[in-house]
Amino acid sequence: MLHLPTPDMDHLPSLAFATSPAESERGAAYAFVLNHVVDVDEPAGMFRIEMGDSRD
Repeated sequence: MLHLPTPDMDHLPSLAFATSPAESERGAAYAFVLNHVVDVDEPAGMFRIEMGDSRD
């Protein structure tokens, strides 16, 4: 996608990255899949919500 022109361009784009290479190895990546259904009375009932004053 980085190397394709947009519809209003008649040339291929030229890109520069602040770091070279443009990607770096970050180690192992893991995926977590929640594969079940839970009936709840309130949509936010499954999540803990804490509110505070940032001035404290």
